[in-house]
Amino acid sequence: DAQALAESVSRERGRQLLFADRQYLPIRFVLRILLRGWHGLNDNFKIVLLAVALFIKIADWWYSSEEPAPQVAQVPPPPARPATAEDGLSVPEKRNLCGICENPRQNPTAASSGFVFCYRCIFQAVQEGGRCPVSKLPCSVDDLRRLYEST
Repeated sequence: DAQALAESVSRERGRQLLFADRQYLPIRFVLRILLRGWHGLNDNFKIVLLAVALFIKIADWWYSSEEPAPQVAQVPPPPARPATAEDGLSVPEKRNLCGICENPRQNPTAASSGFVFCYRCIFQAVQEGGRCPVSKLPCSVDDLRRLYEST
């Protein structure tokens, strides 16, 4: 059966090539190229199909991102403002004033509680008392952070 099928296919291909040979020269050339390409494709269909699948996979890999899509992290809300202690200093109404000297802040510095003072004032207060003068929460000199404000 397989041999008979192969002979039948070979005969049909021969007829097609004879038909192409009877045409005028430019048409004969084009027909022979098309027929040989079509016959080659039919003979090697499995290999061609695998090559196309491989090409698609390589193109998919090439154009895909190398890293998974980054997940956008939710920024947590800031902590609540600490309460002022009953025996602590009051916070000035103007935001640019130091709570200790009540003058415009020089070298603004935040204590660990989050309240902002002049560096000289908060350094002296923390060094003497070990606490934030407003909230009375524990604070050390190492906890002080310089703030850089735009002018």
